[in-house]
Parts: sequence; structure tokens; C-alpha cells
Amino acid sequence: MRPCCCVFAVLFTFPLSAQKALTDGDLVSMFQAGTPTAGIITAIAEAPVVEFNFLPGYLTAMTNAGVPDDVIRAMAARTYGRPIPGYKPEPKNATASNATEILPQNDKPAATTRAISTPPVPFASPFVPVASPGNTAPSSRPAAIPSIAPPNVSPTIIAPTGSLSDDEVDRAIQMSLTSRRPVGLRLNDVQTSLISAVVCRTCAQSGYTLTIYTPEEWIEFEAQRARRELLPFTVADATAEMRLPNLHVLALPNTPAYITGPSLSRSSSVHRVVLSDTARQITIQPLHLRNGSVESNSALRSATFRTAAATFSMSDVQGLRSSDPKGEFFVVVVGDNQNKYFKVKTKDFKALFGSTVP
Repeated sequence: MRPCCCVFAVLFTFPLSAQKALTDGDLVSMFQAGTPTAGIITAIAEAPVVEFNFLPGYLTAMTNAGVPDDVIRAMAARTYGRPIPGYKPEPKNATASNATEILPQNDKPAATTRAISTPPVPFASPFVPVASPGNTAPSSRPAAIPSIAPPNVSPTIIAPTGSLSDDEVDRAIQMSLTSRRPVGLRLNDVQTSLISAVVCRTCAQSGYTLTIYTPEEWIEFEAQRARRELLPFTVADATAEMRLPNLHVLALPNTPAYITGPSLSRSSSVHRVVLSDTARQITIQPLHLRNGSVESNSALRSATFRTAAATFSMSDVQGLRSSDPKGEFFVVVVGDNQNKYFKVKTKDFKALFGSTVP
């Protein structure tokens, strides 16, 4: 009997290293190291993986660090899969002369790397993991952002391009003191309110209600709110986040006039708010979304409904307006029982944008 030789091949599988995502902290470090805005935008566009946070704390940290508004717009465009403004891709095929210049003397292509001459300043995350009661998974809460200002020197707010200046903020505050008009553009779901009352008196609904604010009107709104609470509000109280060129939308739920079974079944909380073009082909997600709550009460029972506050880039709004011949667009409320499309019409432009021109 011939001896049998058995050969065993042991295969080892080495996991591929995951690609490191480009974060907002990386962008702050690049900016503080002197990287031009165009270079940062190129990095956003060409990074294999990105992981950006648009929570208010992160955005405030970036604007306080002086990161340009064009970079923040590029972050939002990359996150939501839209064309990145300001990005100009380089031609893939280099010319012969260029190819000769980048070859070293040994005729072997050199590895291209981007070196940062100045060591980047660490970016302090405004959120830290916190263990929630009864839950092993960590949640996030705001944490203090360390100031990089020298001792005994007040940190200066560096407003990104397109943000409101101190003079514009001061004019909005003065307007809040003298103007008697309602602040913002208010849109009501009159159709739901009227039809529900006709169908059944005890089934009457309020319909959704929207209020839309431009950056100047948002400052005016914040000043009025502070005054109602007997708090001071000056130019110094207008944060860098308040000054950003954003459109703010506050959405109230469709609440019942009577808290009964049939009435509650027709009411609807607000989950989120988005923008859409008039053809309903393009949907713009908010940069920030925050949910709150309101309560309806009767003699025997009560019900709680969700509200929503959403923030959109004004550049996205202008993009939607340019897609329509009249410059009109939709603000869409997404709720429990129904989604409602509110059209911002030509007649609303003067109240919202200060001009009737699309």
C-alpha cells in the first residue's frame, strides 16, 4: 500500500481596511492649516466616503472657526447627492508636457500626496456620547466647545460669506421694535379646515399652518421672542448660526377642534418639512430639523401633537425657484395621516423675498 501524502492549504483572509470618512472636523483642520476654499471643496467632492453632521452644534463650531459658507453648501450638496457648487473637476487625461513634468528622473511615476505644511488644530466635537437611562446605546448631547481665543480676549464671531452683517442684524432688530406687521410668510391649510367643519361639526380640524422666515425675518422673530420673555436682544446676541443665509420654516400640526375619537383619527402631527419644485420631481431635504410638541386639552382628555422647525439653504431655494418659469415652489409638510403641499406663489414673493421678481 502506497503512503498517501495529504497537503492542506490554509487560507487566510485579511479584511480590507475601511476607507476613512471625511468629516467636518477634517474640513476645519484643512481650513485652519491654510487650505484654499477651492481645495476644500475639491476634497469634499472627491472623497470616497464622507460623514458630515448638520446638527446645530456642529454648524456653530464650524462657523465660529471661520469656515466659509461655500464649504458648508458643498457639504450639504455632497450629502444629498446634488451638484457641488464651485467644484471644477480636473481633466482625467494629462497632456504630454504635464506628464513629463511629474515624472521623476528614474522614469517611475511618483505617488501624489497632499502635504499640509502647518499641523492642523484639533477640532473639538460639540457632542459627546452619553449613556441614556435604561439604554446601553450611547446618545448625544451638546458639550462645551473650548475657546481658542487667548486669555482675557473675547472670541470674535467670524461670519461666513453671505451671512448677515452687524448693520443688517441691527436693522432687523429695530424693525422688530417698530413694525406692526406679522413677521414671516404665514400659510394655512384653509381647505382642510373648511371641509372638515362642513362634513362633521365635531370633526373640525385646524389644518397645518406654516410660517416661513428669511434670514432677516428670523433675526426679527428671535428679537420679538426675546422681548416677550423680557430678555435683552442686541447685535451681540445674534449668533453666527442665526446670521447664515438660510430659510427657516416652522410647521404646526393639524389639530382637532374637539378631542373625540373621529376628530383625533383625522388629526395629524408633523414629522418633517421638505421643499419641492412645482413639477414635484426635486425634493430638498432640510439642513436641520427639530421636532417639538403642542398639547390640545378638553374638559376630560388631552392629546399631544408634534411640531417641526426646519432650515434650508437659500441657495437651494434659489435653485428651486429657477426651475419654475414663475419662480414658484412647494413647501411640503410630511405628517401622520397626510402630506400637504403649500405653494409659495408669485403674490407671496414680496412678503417673503422683498421683491415680486422670480
